[in-house]
Amino acid sequence: RFIDFPGFGYAKVSKEERNLWDKNLSEFLKNRDSIKLFIHLIDSRHTNLAIDNEIRIFINSLLKSDSKILSVFTKCDKLNKNELIKLKKADSICISYNDKQSIESLRFSILNHLYGV
Repeated sequence: RFIDFPGFGYAKVSKEERNLWDKNLSEFLKNRDSIKLFIHLIDSRHTNLAIDNEIRIFINSLLKSDSKILSVFTKCDKLNKNELIKLKKADSICISYNDKQSIESLRFSILNHLYGV
C-alpha cells in the first residue's frame, strides 16, 4: 500500500493546524511497524530545498532496522541535458510522468528495496 501526502509541505494552513498535522503524522508513522519503504519525492528542479532536508531528517528518525528510504526525483523531463546527467551521475532515480522507462526503473527500484529482486 502507498500513502501519499501530496503538497503536505506546501499547504497554506495556520501554524496551529500544521502543528496538529505534524503531531498526527508523527504518531501515525511511528506506530506503523509494517512500513518498509519511505519514498521521498523531490522536484528535480529544486533539489536542495529546506523542506526536503527536513523531511529526510524526519523520515530518518522513523527508520527501523527493516525499513529504508528511497529518494526519487520527479519532473526530470523539465531538466536540461546537463542537469539530468548530473542527477544520473549521482545514481539518483529520476522519473518523468510519461516516460515508461523511468517509471519501470522506479518500479524495479521499489521491488529491489523491498524484496531484493
